[in-house]
Amino acid sequence: IDTSDFLARFRKVGTHEKVLLVAAQPFSDIKEIYPQIKNTLDEIKRKVYQSALPGERDLKFLFDKIEADIALDNKNYGKATLILENAIQSHATSINDTLRGLAMLKRAFVKMRNINRAFEIQYMIESRWHRKSDTVHIDYGTPKSTLYGLLGLKTEAIKQRRIEFN
Repeated sequence: IDTSDFLARFRKVGTHEKVLLVAAQPFSDIKEIYPQIKNTLDEIKRKVYQSALPGERDLKFLFDKIEADIALDNKNYGKATLILENAIQSHATSINDTLRGLAMLKRAFVKMRNINRAFEIQYMIESRWHRKSDTVHIDYGTPKSTLYGLLGLKTEAIKQRRIEFN
């Protein structure tokens, strides 16, 4: 992304939109400019967590998503899984939030080579996927065929790859 354009948009939009804007970007894309927006985000986060307003719950999920994305980028997968599990349980306000959190959680487990947990998350995603909004794009993460391959189940991996291809 164009980081100068991102910063200009960040400075123009309101509080809620600032959090939405940052949460929508992979941390790796905004890593170099994050120090310039961190204090503003921290101030917004402090206000959100001090407030008991019902409309702030979605922002709590977005802050969790941002924090988990930073942990993933820093290869701190254990921290990311804790943040994401809490986010899904305590702050997800929609099926779309839940699916985003699960996809990130699956990514963390794959990175930790905990393929069994990644499969558990995969099945949780599959059981909920039909309920997601059609207008929302969610990265499904590592394909099931790849998970089978990582477990050394080559026959299953090939069968699943054919299903995914079709």
